[in-house]
Order: sequence, then C-alpha cells, then structure tokens
Amino acid sequence: MYLKRRNKSETQNYIRIHTMKNLVFTTEEILPHDFVKSEVLKSPELILRRKDNLYMALILGRNYNKLARLFVLTTEGKKQIEGVVLALTEEYVILKGGTKIPVCCVEEIHIY
Repeated sequence: MYLKRRNKSETQNYIRIHTMKNLVFTTEEILPHDFVKSEVLKSPELILRRKDNLYMALILGRNYNKLARLFVLTTEGKKQIEGVVLALTEEYVILKGGTKIPVCCVEEIHIY
C-alpha cells in the first residue's frame, strides 16, 4: 500500500510496513521485541551481500534521502519495512525517526 505524497513534514515520522493486509504503522508502534533474534540467512555469501546492500542503503539514504525496503522476519511472520536508513552498526539498522531493527532479522533489501 502506498501513501499519497504529502508535504515532507507530514510524512517525516512515518515508515511503511507491508504485510499480507498492507498495514501502515508509525515508527513509535514498532516494538524491538517483535523481531527475531536469530540469524535468518544461512550462507556467509548472503550475509556479506546483505551487509553491502545495507551499506549502500545507508549511503543513498543519508546523501539523497532514498527509501529502502527491508524484508524482515518478526515473531508474527515476514514483513516489509520501508524507510530511510540513517545509521548502521554491527547489530542494528537505524531508520529515520529512531527505529532500530536488528541486522540478523533482515532477509532482503531493496533500494529505490
């Protein structure tokens, strides 16, 4: 589900979470205990590719304000979280608005 474009100040604190029902939540409604704590990728090549893609999302998000769509595994199932990546650590991806997502639960990254 895509939101209609509003002016930048209205949509600044929102990210999109796509599930089977296409629900949209604010960044305050994502709780850190919803994410899976174990590694979701099996091969070292996929883990290295995820790290490179997260770094690319970080560079494009900080410099050009590009959105990244993260496919994450939660306790409720697989979800898509859309937002601007502002910081990246060894354990967490930090989105605009302060939302922290564990890197180990990210399966895929799309940048657009």
